[in-house]
Formats: sequence, C-alpha cells, structure tokens
Amino acid sequence: RSYLIERTDAQPPTAMSEQATDKAEPRAKRERKEVRRLDASSDVVGVPEFEVLPGAGAKLVDIPNVAFALKRETNDELKDLQRLLFGPRGTKAAHAKKNLRDFSGFPSTSEDAPQRARSKALLDNSPLEALKWMCDLFDVNRSKATGKADLVDRLMAFLDCPKASEGEDKEAKWEARKSKKAAKSKKETAKTKKVAAAASPKKRSKAEASDKDDEAAKPAKKKKTTKAGGMPSDTELLKMVKFELENSDLEAVSKKQIRNAIATKVGLDLAAKKEFLNECIQNVFDDME
Repeated sequence: RSYLIERTDAQPPTAMSEQATDKAEPRAKRERKEVRRLDASSDVVGVPEFEVLPGAGAKLVDIPNVAFALKRETNDELKDLQRLLFGPRGTKAAHAKKNLRDFSGFPSTSEDAPQRARSKALLDNSPLEALKWMCDLFDVNRSKATGKADLVDRLMAFLDCPKASEGEDKEAKWEARKSKKAAKSKKETAKTKKVAAAASPKKRSKAEASDKDDEAAKPAKKKKTTKAGGMPSDTELLKMVKFELENSDLEAVSKKQIRNAIATKVGLDLAAKKEFLNECIQNVFDDME
C-alpha cells in the first residue's frame, strides 16, 4: 500500500537542523540608561519667596487699633485684601495676616507703581459695604464722607503712608465692655439663684416657720396706733415697699426686714398685712430686675 512505501525523495539532515539541536548561546545584556529625577529644590523650578517691601509709613502691626482689628479677622477673610495690596505674585491665603501686618505703604519705586494703580482701580470697583469694612479695619475715619469716591481717597491716603489715628484705644474699650458684661452676667446669675431659692416651696415653708417661731418667742406687744389715727391704705403701703427696696441691697435684704422697716415707720403692728406686703415685695422685686 501507498503508506507503506518509503519515500525516495527524503532529504538528509542539513547543517541548520544540527545547529538547532545544539545549546543556544546566552544573549548579551542590554545596557540600562541612567534615570534623572526632578529635584524640587533646584533653582530652575524654584519660586522666590514673597517679600513685603517697606513703604513710607508705619507697619500695620505697630498701629494698635489696626493690629487689634487684624487679630480678630481670619486669613480666609483677609485673602482678598492681601490680593488688593500685593497682587497675585506669590502671595498665599495662609500668609495673609502675616503679610498685612508687615505692610507699611505702597513702595515708591517705579517697578511697584503699577500695583498701586491696580489697587486704586479695585477700590473704585468695590461695593460700598466693602469700603466701609476696610475703613473700620484700618481705623480710617469715614464720618461725613460724601460718597464712594471720598472713601476711596481716604483709604488710598492711608495706604500710601499708614499711621495711627487720634481715636480711642479700641482694644481697651473692648476689654472694658467684656469685663462689664461678665460682671452683669454674674450678678444676674446670683439674682436668679436667689429668686429660685425664694420660690422653692420647701425653702419658703422653712422660712415662714422660722418667722412664726420668732414672732411666738417675742413677748406680746400692745398694738400701737398711728399718729394719723388709722392703718395706711394699700396704695401707701405699696409706695413704702418701693421706697425701701430702692434704698436697700437687693442681694442681702429679706422680706421680714422690709416689713419691720415699714411697721417702724408707720408705728403699727402690720401682722394683718403680712401676706399683702410679701406679695408687694415680690412684685416690686421682679419689676426691678
């Protein structure tokens, strides 16, 4: 059969097939190129640090009222003002307060003249409320201003040569107001505690029992008659209560002391009017608060 017949055209193995059977020689290693990394501190990519140039006036940090106003503002609130004075050249929002404190006026060099012109243009286009805020921040008097242009002129005069105004010390005034407010709050707290204690049923019953014990321990006195010959009216008693409270230390005086003072004044035993007088004392005390 055909598949058993040997092929007579078969070729003998060539030299190439012999080489394929041999071991392959090792390949030469590829030469690696040197990697050049970017140095962030190099002078090529570095940006010079922003510097506040000296002006003709005093530094804002040396003007007490301006320094106090800057202290109460945040960097985020001052970033637009920093851009207005220095422009966008290298200024950062995080350094706004520091840079503004070092500002002492627009430099007089010709290179910085364009920045002053840009600042003037920005002020001209600012809303009235922003101009008022800047006047208050820089302690620039804005009373009797005739309009926006007048406020801009006053601000530019200050920014050309910053100096302290002749007004009052704002920080001292703020500290005095703060101390007064704290003292008033402390006094109101003490009054509230005293009224709450007086309104407590348990404490009130103890106080009334103490009053009754004191009255029982005293020897019986003969009823006195008033010089006018009768008991004062409710209106007169109310006036006496008001007078006594207005001339007493509200944090130390008691209802019993007020009743005794009125009884001494009219020369009568006012035991029958005790409840009425207590009510009058409480009402007048509440109105005085």
